[in-house]
Amino acid sequence: MSSDFYSVEEKAIRWNWGAFSNPVVFGVANRTYKTILAFLPCLIPCLTAILWVYNIIPLYVFLASLPLLFAWNVSCGLFAERWVWATGQYEDGATFRAVMDTWNRAGLLKSVVGIIYTVLFAVTVGIMVWLTQGAIFTALSGLFGS
Repeated sequence: MSSDFYSVEEKAIRWNWGAFSNPVVFGVANRTYKTILAFLPCLIPCLTAILWVYNIIPLYVFLASLPLLFAWNVSCGLFAERWVWATGQYEDGATFRAVMDTWNRAGLLKSVVGIIYTVLFAVTVGIMVWLTQGAIFTALSGLFGS
């Protein structure tokens, strides 16, 4: 689809935080099912995690497959706007850009909140472990009479 306002060649690869932070919802909402197909490699870390839990494969195989999860989000963030434009559901670039900018803002907000939450969780767990180290040692030494 061609428009005077929007040239897909100029902005074919523009980062989209909405597609990065929530690829499945982005794909379904914009009828871009390639984001769901891009999810298939993510099944490998899930399967290797199950196999590792049951001691079928070593831990390093599971850890080596984890970048596939991140690669899926990055590929959706990079190519989602191209995929949505190719569906032809937007006739003009102004509407397309308005919708994609909304997804960008929402996805960026979700990513920032997720990072803040993760950092706060890690700090809280670290403080809890630091505060209870002496208490755990005292309790264990009392149990074993050392």
